Amino acid sequence: MYTDFNLEHIPKVLCDRISTWFRTLWRTFADN
Repeated sequence: MYTDFNLEHIPKVLCDRISTWFRTLWRTFADN
């Protein structure tokens, strides 16, 4: 059960992390 929770939780966290990182990166390029 703990493993199942991780398998479903990690991709969501990674997706949010990448989304935030990508927006920051895009904003940096857009400003320059």
